[in-house]
Amino acid sequence: MKTNSIINFLSGIFLLFLISIPFSACQHSGTNDELSDNDTLATCQNAPTELTNELIKEIIGYIPDHSMDNSPVEAFTQEYYDWLTKAWAVPSDNPDGIGSEEWLYYFISDNGETYEDINIRSAEVKGDKATVVFDCIWNQEYKDLKEHTLNLIFEGNRWLIEDYDNTLQELKEYVESNQK
Repeated sequence: MKTNSIINFLSGIFLLFLISIPFSACQHSGTNDELSDNDTLATCQNAPTELTNELIKEIIGYIPDHSMDNSPVEAFTQEYYDWLTKAWAVPSDNPDGIGSEEWLYYFISDNGETYEDINIRSAEVKGDKATVVFDCIWNQEYKDLKEHTLNLIFEGNRWLIEDYDNTLQELKEYVESNQK
């Protein structure tokens, strides 16, 4: 009799546990078409669809610009970050200044100029992947826009840069061509 009571008790606890799972999961509160600067990213691991303008702009700020100083490893997939650091570690082929590595200095900006703002054209989320198309705005008159594409993947509890303007392949080719 005592064994049946223990089994019934444990079965009841297990049933309560199963019932509580849906209530503890993160809930998506909007659609990706409803991006606004006032939205916030859900911190739950199960809600990769919450990609806000504010978060996108923060992530864009991690793209290397003249150096890797503002590009923390936590902002990128391991593969992309590894190729970035390998590319930046390639010695210059011009002892008097910048050589063939010059393209690394201008990932997002022009020759020493920093953009004034970011215009997010679109942010399409499909499962744990997202594609963001944006412009760098160089003056407030929206002249000289520079369109970019950012590929993100949701891993762990955050969106990571998986590729930017298809530079992953360029990084690989650059590193491999300089391994002589």
